Amino acid sequence: RASLCGLYDVSPWHIASGVNKPYVPDIIGYLEARRPRRVAEVGCGFCDILSRLQAPVRLGFDANANVLRAARLYTRLKRAQVALQQLDLIRDGVPAVQADAWILVNWLHEFEPEPVARRLREVFARLEPGAAMLFDTVPSPPYRYGHDARAITEGLPCRLEAISREP
Repeated sequence: RASLCGLYDVSPWHIASGVNKPYVPDIIGYLEARRPRRVAEVGCGFCDILSRLQAPVRLGFDANANVLRAARLYTRLKRAQVALQQLDLIRDGVPAVQADAWILVNWLHEFEPEPVARRLREVFARLEPGAAMLFDTVPSPPYRYGHDARAITEGLPCRLEAISREP
């Protein structure tokens, strides 16, 4: 993984230890219990989540073309079937795909609340009954922006559920 960062000029954050990404096993456990057939992850990075899921269809989107090049090689080496595509959710909009679960974690804090809320509402509008949208909220500071899950989902017929809490 470190070699991929150097080869593709990708931030070493993508190979950070699990201590820095405690949400990964929580998301995997949550989704595996739900047994989704199609999972889409926006901001998939090296596919640390998607490559470990058992869902028959796994779709990964990332804004960084170099990250996607590294992820293609990494998932091939792990023998994980993940379809990857470049996408900047805030600029490009929500991809026209159906999924039982959407994962949007660990990058939202780079964007102002209003565009994030607008895109998450668009994802929500495409969800089938019983589907899940997983997104994170973080305090600001230390992050650029914090997001309030209740404000983002206000007025939507959904249930908020915390599945991971950082230590």
